[in-house]
Amino acid sequence: LDGAVAYTVVIGAAAGDASYAGLDAPDLALSNLDNDASPNVLVVDTAADLTDGDTSSIGALLANRGAEGRISLREALLATNATANSAAGADRIEFGIAGGGVQILALGSLLPNVTQAVVLDARTQTGYTASPLIQLDGGGTVADGLRLLDGADGSAVHGLSIVDFAQNGIDLSRADGVTLTANHVGVRADGSAG
Repeated sequence: LDGAVAYTVVIGAAAGDASYAGLDAPDLALSNLDNDASPNVLVVDTAADLTDGDTSSIGALLANRGAEGRISLREALLATNATANSAAGADRIEFGIAGGGVQILALGSLLPNVTQAVVLDARTQTGYTASPLIQLDGGGTVADGLRLLDGADGSAVHGLSIVDFAQNGIDLSRADGVTLTANHVGVRADGSAG
């Protein structure tokens, strides 16, 4: 298993094969050089709040991104929740939204709860230096920005601006060991109050 893609490998040799040279099945070997040395990674590449891709797993979303061919934060959260973390650690959600400057993700409803460890790293957005370039905006009507609940222990959130939510920018009430770095909660990416 490599991330969310399973492979079946059949090794065999025929006695009539000139390179077979009398080898027995135990003489043949297969090495997994990957060893799941890295976590599963999804890159959010749209600011749109859509869910038209196949979010049943990370592999499914990468294979079927939906009509727009893009991955939203909502889709990334659903797919990472549905995919077991690899032996290398928590799934990663990174950002690569085209266009310069601050990208505003205006949410129409609550994002999915985070239910297993994930690293949500907006510092990966091109142009990031020390201030957030990805802004989650609840428009004053969405209750919470991010909700890390049971099972999300050990998650990390980096480099987001989280503004205009009716209740909590980040709800950590049921997750332990969460790392928050370089986030602006209640402060817009431009530094103004939100």
